[in-house]
Amino acid sequence: MVREVCAGAAAFLDVKARRLGRVLRCCRGFTLVEVLVAAVLLSLILGVAYFFAGSVNLQWKKGDFENEVQQNLQLAMDRLTREIRYSRGTEVIAPGELILKAPENMDYRYVKYYLYGQELKRTTSQDKVGWWGHNPVATHISAVNFAPVSGFPATLEVTLVGTNGYTLTSRVTVRVLRG
Repeated sequence: MVREVCAGAAAFLDVKARRLGRVLRCCRGFTLVEVLVAAVLLSLILGVAYFFAGSVNLQWKKGDFENEVQQNLQLAMDRLTREIRYSRGTEVIAPGELILKAPENMDYRYVKYYLYGQELKRTTSQDKVGWWGHNPVATHISAVNFAPVSGFPATLEVTLVGTNGYTLTSRVTVRVLRG
């Protein structure tokens, strides 16, 4: 009886081993050629994705720089127009340099705006000889022009050109004309 049990168990294990062999034969894995083809395709897909991500990043940076230049020009124009409007008079020294007579309640008498490299700078003085505080107002500016408008007394046309070609122009009239 023990022999019959052992023979039955052996036959059962033999059937199980044959089934497992069939399973292993049908699911052997990938060949080297298949693995290499998959690796090449994956590297091509990743290369294209990297290229597109790089170009998107470059466009993002370019747009960010364009926005920065425009914001700088708008801030500079706001400050210039406000200060010209409330000055007591203007004097254009050169197309890119302007001297304003400061309002009476200031610690200084004159304000000068000028372009230095790609920065619009502002400085103050008591006597138009000694200037101090050459502070940057805006950066990324390639040109500044202050021009009197003919036919309009105490009116200036202010033009700011950014390094990206963006241009702002404004006409400003001095409101307080006292010596």
